[in-house]
Amino acid sequence: MKRLPFPAFLAVLAVWAALVFVLWDASAWIGRSFPGRLVFANGLEGRFFLPGWKGPSVFSFQDYLGVVLLPAVTGVIFVSAGAVLRGFLGRPGKILFLFHALAGLYLLLSPDFHLNHRFFYAELACFVFLPAAMFHFALVFPEGFARSGRLVAVPYAVSAALAVPYLYLFKARPDLWAAVEAAVVLYLAAAYFFWMGRLYALLKHPQRESDRLMARFLLRGQLIAFSVPFAAAAAIFAAGVPVPLNLASPVVLLFPAAVFAGGLLAQLHEAQMRLASSERMAILGNALGGIAHELKNPLNFIVANLDVLKEKAVSPEMKEIVADMEEGADRMRLILDDFRFLLEPARKTSEPVDLNDVVVRTSALIKPRAGERVAVNLVLGEIPKLRGRRGELGQAVLNLLSNAVEAVLENGEGEVAVTTSRKDGNVLLSVRDNGPGISPENLRRIFDPFFTTKPQGEGTGLGLALTERIVREHGGRVDVRSEAGKGSEFVVRLPVS
Repeated sequence: MKRLPFPAFLAVLAVWAALVFVLWDASAWIGRSFPGRLVFANGLEGRFFLPGWKGPSVFSFQDYLGVVLLPAVTGVIFVSAGAVLRGFLGRPGKILFLFHALAGLYLLLSPDFHLNHRFFYAELACFVFLPAAMFHFALVFPEGFARSGRLVAVPYAVSAALAVPYLYLFKARPDLWAAVEAAVVLYLAAAYFFWMGRLYALLKHPQRESDRLMARFLLRGQLIAFSVPFAAAAAIFAAGVPVPLNLASPVVLLFPAAVFAGGLLAQLHEAQMRLASSERMAILGNALGGIAHELKNPLNFIVANLDVLKEKAVSPEMKEIVADMEEGADRMRLILDDFRFLLEPARKTSEPVDLNDVVVRTSALIKPRAGERVAVNLVLGEIPKLRGRRGELGQAVLNLLSNAVEAVLENGEGEVAVTTSRKDGNVLLSVRDNGPGISPENLRRIFDPFFTTKPQGEGTGLGLALTERIVREHGGRVDVRSEAGKGSEFVVRLPVS
């Protein structure tokens, strides 16, 4: 969990202060006579009531608890829960907090909307932009389905278009306003079903097991948390059946509870993977580091003796043989240097990293395996340096290149294309192969630790899991596009700053 940013902390503090004011302001109704129903500021009958209200009555303390305290406290808890959950989902967590803030404020201000009518425009604004936040969250969680800012702007444009008549007609033409409110409710229902569809698709085809766990709990929480309010809204708008929405409000707290449960299980899964991969990588790193050091010493002897042998070579054939041996020794030295770069001690702090240099060094390590059958083509664009840990990024790139080469070798021969570029404030690394591709059933598990399609003993199943974790810890993500028989492409997106 990340620490709550100061602006979000201020927002939560303001919501709690608003709770005190709303509860105090509405307490003036206790003991007052009213005609047995509550009304909006435009004179229409409100939808907060208690089933026992019939005809003229006195607003009692029990009425205050059911109509004011219950939804208002639910709203504040909903906003506070959104702030706590903000760190669970990384960048999409900001949109999750926005959704919680709008929904929580709507619940908090609802008693005032039915009683004192001081903040009704703010309450209406929260409601009309609520579906936009839900659409936005559905588009960016978890893999960043919407890469274009224009796409995520569409829901907000629709909400803004609805907000104009929704706010203006509220007091000017209450009869027309009711029809606009029905349109807003339908828009909210569309956002809800779109979000449900996204979760179901993620449940069936996730890129990480942790995403599948999160989607499963979110789906269950959504079904329960919003089915009750939606059923109540349908009864009110479609059938004209009066339903006390104030009594249904606490059900929405199941949504943050489901997010918390899913996030907790996902983090436990990530911790298990990190522990297992760290132990194996530490053993492997120590072993390879020792081998590289031991090979460097005899290589130096070979190079030194080659100088003597070159001086004593008399025939052209012998000189040519010595030159070939020198070239081979130089290549071995470069490979050992690249290994030393790859296995350098892990740094806790970041440093400027030239990703193009990382790609060149790691591609040199993979070329002996690629041989003559796999062409590794580099197209390196002009990209800025990143802040990160060079050794870890080298491991991630090497894992992607190794998998791509192995995939091509399954077909006998082919090509691995590696490109770097800059787009929308990110540095992009693409590793594309024309191998056999990845089947849909395996695509959902490729980032799971210890999952491998290789025969027993030929793969640990940690390469892609480690790569995805390294990229995510650097603030980026890994996208995969693959089709059986047509190859695969892994695209790494890393933020420039």
